[in-house]
Amino acid sequence: MMYRNIQRLVCLLVSSILLLTEARSQVDYDYIGPVETLDNGVVSLEVSLKTGRIVSFHKKGQKNWLAVCDEPPIPSWHWNPWCGDRIWPTAQFMFGDIYGNPGADPVIDGSPWTLVSKNDSMIEYVSGTSPQLGLQIRRRVEILPGSAEVLQLFTISRICESRFPVHLWAITSVGYGDCILMESDPAKRYPGQMPFKWWPEFSSTQPRAYLLDGVDAVAVPSPDKPLKIGTYGRWIAQVRGSRAFLQTIPYSPEEPYLEESSLQAYLNPVTHTYEIENLSPAWHLQKGEVRQWRVHWKLLDLPKEATTEKQKSLFLMKEQK
Repeated sequence: MMYRNIQRLVCLLVSSILLLTEARSQVDYDYIGPVETLDNGVVSLEVSLKTGRIVSFHKKGQKNWLAVCDEPPIPSWHWNPWCGDRIWPTAQFMFGDIYGNPGADPVIDGSPWTLVSKNDSMIEYVSGTSPQLGLQIRRRVEILPGSAEVLQLFTISRICESRFPVHLWAITSVGYGDCILMESDPAKRYPGQMPFKWWPEFSSTQPRAYLLDGVDAVAVPSPDKPLKIGTYGRWIAQVRGSRAFLQTIPYSPEEPYLEESSLQAYLNPVTHTYEIENLSPAWHLQKGEVRQWRVHWKLLDLPKEATTEKQKSLFLMKEQK
């Protein structure tokens, strides 16, 4: 709870800056730059090695889908305000036990990553080794030829012994949108047969979200109060007008998920914080063990006839990889 209070305060201080930085270029970044740029002629993507984050993703001539906050961290708060797309290697409720504070991993989400290789459409870079988790993450990001698609391959290696379970949690900060659409596995219902999990510390009453009729998907309209929602499934998307940002992951319902979900949305209109998130299962890795995880991004123009959340979800389901 303390962590989220800190997050709200930081975001309130920088929200006006965040709204102005969605389309910033490399030379503008004071704290998260410089960036490495990928471009296939259809889309452009930027990676900040200094922060380990993807900080820009958009079709040519269009607005950046990622929200970026180019502000210095406050070390005593153990939390970085940079937004973009970041990686957390374990569950948030375990931060205190692992790090002794409410912040994320200070190496994997706080220290520079090292470039391994790069060309016009692909970059591979690697984190340092987290002393608490004995973990190192290698990230390969590739824009697929002639498309608005990005394939990410994560290689998670246990370098040293550690007693803590790990996972791959990709958190993508986006700008304001009309709604979030996310798959909901009908075989994995929450108490009361709810199609989604929600966190009462963010919304004291049940959030305004609903299962779409005849579709295994939940719609989350942009709220007027903070909320956090999770489901089990393979795909999640933000919709802005006639466009969508779709993320697809593998999903193994028989595996354990530390956050009781493989997909999450965090929406806070007070601090202008909007996130689409995906999570891998949890792994108890021994020293020397390795796991790999894939995340697929795709920017889409919705069909003109897709005017309802149900129609949009049916279209997105066909587009997932």
